[in-house]
Amino acid sequence: MEFEANSGARGPYESPIRREQAEMTRQRITDAARTLFLKRGYARTSLKQVAAEAGVSDQTIYAVFRKKSGLLQAIMDEMDLAAGVEQSMADIGAAHGDPERQLVHFVAYDRRLFEREGDNLLIMRNAGSSEPELAETLRTGRERGRQVHLRIFAIWESDGHLVESLNAETAADLYHAVSSMDSFDYLVHERGWTADEWEQETFRVLCGALLRSAKER
Repeated sequence: MEFEANSGARGPYESPIRREQAEMTRQRITDAARTLFLKRGYARTSLKQVAAEAGVSDQTIYAVFRKKSGLLQAIMDEMDLAAGVEQSMADIGAAHGDPERQLVHFVAYDRRLFEREGDNLLIMRNAGSSEPELAETLRTGRERGRQVHLRIFAIWESDGHLVESLNAETAADLYHAVSSMDSFDYLVHERGWTADEWEQETFRVLCGALLRSAKER
């Protein structure tokens, strides 16, 4: 990141207290939006209603999020943070050269996301079938996750870790088919698996489907 030389001009002073207040306001808005989106549906919730629920003005929401899809994206970013995406990426980077360990971290992150936010994600996903803006935001979020997997799987491919018949693209497709919100919902909520069992078996299946054994490398 580059910084311009100091020209002597100064922007408005922003104190730590003001930053904290701004963050609290932002959180109040996203909490209100999440509640209303789940209760009323994304399409039937207006920014005016979100403002009333959060106790802020319409102008505040427009200033912070610009539009409703921006607010939804902020909620999805919060879901990632709640599931520990930053620590997960750090762990995956630290496990470079050890694909099994990296796969452990990928599946563990999915487990945390589905366990903590699965109900919200399923409601949003189902609502997206009739709400194009919501569907596009969800698709963008899913593609962002896929690109992370592709970068790592491309390294696995070049290092000879992937099963011989696979490339990075196909490996990413298989990964998302197995470690999915639907599989977690079905096996844990319908079939009675524990989240630990889902995580262990998902890793076992993916390890066998994606990675060559140590003897084959």
